[in-house]
Amino acid sequence: MDFNSIRADVTTMRYPKAGDPNSTVRIGVVSLAAKKTVWMDLGTETDIYIPRMQWAPKKNTVAITRLNRLQNRVELLWGDASTGATSVFFMEEDSTYIDEGYDLRF
Repeated sequence: MDFNSIRADVTTMRYPKAGDPNSTVRIGVVSLAAKKTVWMDLGTETDIYIPRMQWAPKKNTVAITRLNRLQNRVELLWGDASTGATSVFFMEEDSTYIDEGYDLRF
């Protein structure tokens, strides 16, 4: 439900049914001045979640949380909004499950 309009609007969202492939995600940083999009390098694994992202204090840097589909490994990445290059600055892994409730406040 979208409650931001005068009347609540229903927004239909597709999700994979059992046996369907999972959706893939990507992050693009749009430059209005240059009229181009820089796509962040999220790695070779496409079956992932991106539960959080936000601008970091360092100029042109996006902080990204990457979680594997099994939800037993979480990685925090710095993403360069100019080039799309990313680097892992923190990783936690467990044999069962990770609660990815990392707060990316800077």
